[in-house]
Formats: sequence, structure tokens, C-alpha cells
Amino acid sequence: MGRLAVILITVMVVTTFFSLHILLRYYNRTRKRSLSKLSDRELLGAFAMNNYVLSIPQLQTMSSLTSAELSLRMQAWINLSAFRSLYDGSDKVLYQLKANLAPLDRPLSRANKSPKELLAAFRPLHTGREINVAELVWVFDLELHEARKLLKEWVKADLLKSYYDGHFQRYYSFKEQELKGNFKLAQEVEAERIELDDASLLKLAIEHGGKLTASQLCLTTKSSLDEAQDRLDELYDKGVFFLDIDEQKGKISYVLREQDLKI
Repeated sequence: MGRLAVILITVMVVTTFFSLHILLRYYNRTRKRSLSKLSDRELLGAFAMNNYVLSIPQLQTMSSLTSAELSLRMQAWINLSAFRSLYDGSDKVLYQLKANLAPLDRPLSRANKSPKELLAAFRPLHTGREINVAELVWVFDLELHEARKLLKEWVKADLLKSYYDGHFQRYYSFKEQELKGNFKLAQEVEAERIELDDASLLKLAIEHGGKLTASQLCLTTKSSLDEAQDRLDELYDKGVFFLDIDEQKGKISYVLREQDLKI
């Protein structure tokens, strides 16, 4: 009997591993397929040609992306403070880019350049106070996650300052600049951060009726929106959540697969 139990447990572990592996591969394929239809830089180009404001239906006419794919893409941009959502009174969401893109015929090369050299190349093309991740995507032809990584490298190398606003969205500026108003330095906010283990996060989801948004999680943990999104994505990748996408409102909720869970 003991040997049979070991065999059954082994089969369950292997099956779970391969199920998660397949799920992750599907998730990554979906993301890559979306980018192959419209790169992040091409998406920004569409906004630049339309006064930096577009809706998802308008974006659909410019690409072969589905409304669900575009909702996911735009939510990722919003979580990184690159866009703001506007409402025109008819339940239609408009997305406005929060930066002006530098007039470039072609993106700058990143080949064989250190983070410091990349920042030096970027600096003359930047206007305004805070540095928008969209500017990096545009200037260097990066994918959004690559631009986010570069910003973090600049902060780690002490080349930029990092801030949070009152909604726990993260902003960046050059060292000699200071963002005033409702901003706090990132290290001050992160010192107050609340870390949630998986069990605590599941409990929070149950308390919110079996679903969570990145905004709800970031307010609870005092983390940034993109970090809250990453945390939810981790459990989504493990099959704990499925996505509920409200395309009209541009809202993405993470819904527990096991709705009968109780605290």
C-alpha cells in the first residue's frame, strides 16, 4: 500500500509539473503572438499619430489584435504609469500616453553599450520631469518588460531616482531632478511594504469575493501596481487564478479557480 501511495503521489507531482509547464508555454506563446502582430514600439507609433489618445476599438482597426489582447497590453502599460485611462461618458475607455515621444527616424542602437552609456544617449531625447517607460521602448525599440528592466538597472546603478505617488504607481527622474507634490522616494515607501505569502494572498482574494485586481493588492501591500501585477501573475501562471477581462472598462480581475475556498 505504501509503495502504491508513493507511485500515485509521484504521478500527481509529474502531472502537475507538466500541466503548469504547458500553461506557462501557452501564456508565453500568447504574449509572443500578440507582440508579433503589433510590437510595443509600433503601438506607441499608433498613439503618436493620433495625438497620443486612442481607444481599444480604434487600436483594433490598426492591427489584428483582439480586444482581449489589447486590454491585457494596455493594462500592463498603465501599471507602469505610462498611460492614463480616460472616460468619455459612454463606458468607452480612452488611453492617453503620458509622455511625448522624441522625433526619431529609427531607434537608437543598444549594441555594446553599458547602462550608463544608454542613459547618456537617452538624456538629450527626454523632455519633462519624470521618465516614462514608453520613452525607452520608443528610443531603443525595447519590449515593455525590457524597458522596465533597464529602468531598474539605472536605479540600481544610482543613475536615477525612483518615487511612488499616492496610488503606489512608480515614477523615475534624473538624479538632479526632484519630483515634488504627492511623491515619496521609493526606498521610504518600500521600507513600509507588507509582504504577503501565498496563503495570505489567497485569504485576501477570498475576502474580496474570490477575485482581486492589481490595484487592490497594491493598496494592501503598499507595493507598486506593476509589482502587484507580477505577484498575481505568479499565481496565475501556477493555475490559481483565471483572468476576468472587462473590455469596456479596461479592468482585469484575477479570479480564484476554487471558488469554494473558505478562510
